[in-house]
Amino acid sequence: MPESITSTELAAYAALKRAIVSVRLNLGNQIQRLGGISLVQFEILFMLEQSPEGLRMHELAEAVGVTRSGLTYQIGQMEQAGWVQRIGSPTNARAVTAILTDVGRERVARLQEQHLEFVRERAFGLLSEEELAMMTSIFQRIAAGASGEAPAAIVR
Repeated sequence: MPESITSTELAAYAALKRAIVSVRLNLGNQIQRLGGISLVQFEILFMLEQSPEGLRMHELAEAVGVTRSGLTYQIGQMEQAGWVQRIGSPTNARAVTAILTDVGRERVARLQEQHLEFVRERAFGLLSEEELAMMTSIFQRIAAGASGEAPAAIVR
């Protein structure tokens, strides 16, 4: 029988949830004010900017953390705005890749610097370089564990 959740684990979980909700809410509000777009749309633009060859729709949905139908809706809106383009695969009718247009690339470039400055001010600026490195390692292990990947070794 598994052990009960400890008070330390419960406190860590509550802190993680609060941080995620607070960061997403405040970043979403900031992106809306700066660029008139949702945080999800910004994240889609950002992910596509990081992948010049584009991403298949299912990969993009996974990377951004939305359902495939939610992504289809968002991509449709962004396609109408001229920010992204969908390209079908010549060999697989079900495979669709989203790519950033030049207009989309300009859009994300204008927002990215301000967005990252906001993240630095509200989150990263609160931590030392050592804490940032530790946070990165911790979040990578949490993400891997949550997705069922083999966890990395714990450094103590």
